[in-house]
Amino acid sequence: MKRILGIFRKDLRHLWPQTLLFWAMLAVAAAMDPVLDKLHSSWPMMHQLPLVLEPLACWLLVVSVIHGETLIGDEQYWLTRPYSWKHLMAAKGLFLVVLVNLPVLVCQIATLAAVGIPPLPWLTALLWRQVFFTIFFLLTAAAVAAVTRNLGQVLLACVLLYAAFVAAFGLSQTIQGRWSDWGNLDWIRVCGTALVVASGTALALAMQYSRRATALSRAALAATVVLATLVMTAPRWGGAFAIQRLSSRERIGDAAVRVSIDQSRAGTQPAHWETRSSDPSGVRLEIPMRVDDVPQGATVGIDQTSVSLKSARGTWRSGWLTFQTLHDLSQGTAWLTVFVDPDFYNASADAVVELGGTVDLTLDRRVRAMVADDTQKLVPEFGLCEPAVGSTMANCFTPFQQVSVELVAGNPVFREETSLTGPYAPFPTSASVRALDAVLLGKFSPASATYSTLWLVMCRPVAHIERNFQVRGLRMSRFRLPWQSPAGLEP
Repeated sequence: MKRILGIFRKDLRHLWPQTLLFWAMLAVAAAMDPVLDKLHSSWPMMHQLPLVLEPLACWLLVVSVIHGETLIGDEQYWLTRPYSWKHLMAAKGLFLVVLVNLPVLVCQIATLAAVGIPPLPWLTALLWRQVFFTIFFLLTAAAVAAVTRNLGQVLLACVLLYAAFVAAFGLSQTIQGRWSDWGNLDWIRVCGTALVVASGTALALAMQYSRRATALSRAALAATVVLATLVMTAPRWGGAFAIQRLSSRERIGDAAVRVSIDQSRAGTQPAHWETRSSDPSGVRLEIPMRVDDVPQGATVGIDQTSVSLKSARGTWRSGWLTFQTLHDLSQGTAWLTVFVDPDFYNASADAVVELGGTVDLTLDRRVRAMVADDTQKLVPEFGLCEPAVGSTMANCFTPFQQVSVELVAGNPVFREETSLTGPYAPFPTSASVRALDAVLLGKFSPASATYSTLWLVMCRPVAHIERNFQVRGLRMSRFRLPWQSPAGLEP
């Protein structure tokens, strides 16, 4: 331990300018946080500058401490010193924990206290944020510094990493046709990426410190970049919801929440519908559905849906749909929106088809409702909300969203269907050094001058379930919206 502390003191003497620079950027960024600084909206560009300089100052400090004892080559002076690579690696880790992680945690706690949020109940959430900050910021910077000789090589490595990510993301979007949206399950993808990054960077650091095997360490980092990119750009994995179900607070029997087609409304159309620029291309079908046997006092949130249509001429599968396909749930009735491939529709429009699907659902229970006026509101298990005066929007800030919050106009009735803004992650996965993440809320009900009161309505997800449905003997032409042409395009 004495040798580790000796290396730590030496780094502290040599790197105090870089350390003070990082601390200064940390303090400035915290002071100019939109939650603390009411002048944020007046000079938004000025407030973005510290947020850019802060990670750069962090990386400069990490790279400087690793480069204090160069790992490339066989003629480093530290090889003649009376300490091992384990002492050196432990001293570098101690430096980063004491002079980076600890100040960030203190700054986060101070931010919560400054805005009136008791820090102690959120300490676990802040520690989880430290985990992801360490993985995505500190370990990556340390690994890059360990396989480079100087700051110039670090900059070159960063350029190459950025180019690799841009190329990979562009290729992924070209292949998939769009960015793969995991919705509320994105925390699983972030955890997968973090696991890959942590494993790859730790392996590279261990090999470089123990063996100074620069070529192998660089290969390990390159493989880490490839694997992390594949995870980040992967389409939604079918087993992701099975992981999500492990966090269910209540056990729901298989007989509860039945999803089926509503034969009594076959051939009818929704009273109203809307189109969005993000809607998939294809022929739009609106199929009447039923959602029955919902547990007493629970509300249903439809996460994602996968649909298949099978006819004598082939099978069409939608894949996991990111938009809310099962919607407008009211008194057990709902609508299923499907955008079918035009070629498949034209070939089987009047043929008998078999419809099958899988729906991922989340059951919520109401926690509480609070009147939302023009003052800041401390929302339990959420954070801080500040509704805009004369508006149906609210700016909210949270260290970790444990309950879903909606801004509702008028009487906060308990609806059957909830929005998709609920918290699904069991712990925060943000790597930001900021203590609070911004959440913009908009009221659910249509605007109306008769509403004199806005409410913050809070619900907690209690169960995640998956339901399948299947029906035979359908004809797609009966469910096509009348204003669409057979080619799937508006006339």
